[in-house]
Amino acid sequence: CFEAVLEEFPNNLDARLKLAQTLHEMGDTDAALQEFDNAMRIAGAAAAVVHFHRARVFLEVGRHQDAANDLQTALELEPGFGRASYLLQQIDLSLADHETIPPN
Repeated sequence: CFEAVLEEFPNNLDARLKLAQTLHEMGDTDAALQEFDNAMRIAGAAAAVVHFHRARVFLEVGRHQDAANDLQTALELEPGFGRASYLLQQIDLSLADHETIPPN
């Protein structure tokens, strides 16, 4: 469905993002991240949103530092992006908790 739209309209950002989310939900994280990269190339002013959504995928697969990097970029592009700021704070707290746990 999204692939058909993208065949005809390869710069349709909404279809790219939905395809990326669908691929992720199907368990194909690598393909999903590739679609986020493709979306990033055409995002223009919406790049902060693409970074935010890709960060959520990174979080779900345990790539916390990559998620934090994407959220930081989203905030640099759009400083008032509240959801990105909140999620970055949650990651920072989570990483801080793990750093304070002494090794066995």
